[in-house]
Amino acid sequence: MNTFRFYHSLWINLSGVIFCGLFVPIEFGPIPLVGTARPILVAGILFCLWRMLDRRPQVIVDEHGIFLRRAYGLIPWPEISSHEWIPGINGMPNLMLTFRTPTHWIAKAPLWVRLLRRGMHRKALVTTIVFNHLTPEPGCASVFIDAHITSDPQAAAQAGSPASGEPAS
Repeated sequence: MNTFRFYHSLWINLSGVIFCGLFVPIEFGPIPLVGTARPILVAGILFCLWRMLDRRPQVIVDEHGIFLRRAYGLIPWPEISSHEWIPGINGMPNLMLTFRTPTHWIAKAPLWVRLLRRGMHRKALVTTIVFNHLTPEPGCASVFIDAHITSDPQAAAQAGSPASGEPAS
């Protein structure tokens, strides 16, 4: 079966390190860069370096479901009630998923996800997979994802065939 793996983009994180690194030593005219600006820029550098060095796949799509490393772990296909491809930055599609049993997934989510959920007043649990900072582009897995979330087993079997696109390695 096909397995699609999505990793942190090396180039986006490298550009983040360079961008933040340019401003750490700069003083803006007579006003030095002090207070919270310098620690925030250093934290940005460390965050981008950590993401550059973390070569584990962040999203894995296979016949079992969708694995999200930082949020929910493995989400089996039957747990996803609906999905929608929405446009993101630079036209890169993002995948919005709605869960069938939101209370189970909210309890399983890490603390930062539960805290973000407090401000949302939705009955359904919705999460978005943002592909802007991942590589390769999601086009290779979109047919596979679309077929597995629909209830048509024949479409899911055809999406697993090599003709649907090359899996990322």
